Amino acid sequence: MGASTRAQPYISRWDYKGFSVVFEGSLVLHSVVHEPNCPLAP
Repeated sequence: MGASTRAQPYISRWDYKGFSVVFEGSLVLHSVVHEPNCPLAP
């Protein structure tokens, strides 16, 4: 006991110019198109 575990697969977000894609492992969960002239959050 005492060892922490990380759930697999994990959630990740890839940001591209104009859109973002959210993955769970290799599965696409969600994609978002950003509004023109709307900067991405850091």
